[in-house]
Amino acid sequence: MRRPVLDPVASRIIHIDEAGDEVTIMIAAGSNQHVDEGWTVTILAGGSDRSLLGTATITHVERTKATARVHLRRELVEANQNLRLTPP
Repeated sequence: MRRPVLDPVASRIIHIDEAGDEVTIMIAAGSNQHVDEGWTVTILAGGSDRSLLGTATITHVERTKATARVHLRRELVEANQNLRLTPP
């Protein structure tokens, strides 16, 4: 049986945690929006919906939120909280 093709999901960062040189973000989308582990998180620059600042991979998913680790400075992540989530 074929899996349905899932559309990208627009979301935002709802929490940022920093440990050493690693920044973990909590995302306001989860399994209720059909997001799953392994999806790609694209951090969008400014208010843009196209300009790419960086990417990460979702590592944990709950019903209404997901988590990913990014390799960007916390200041950059705090200033650019719009995301696009895409299936693998």
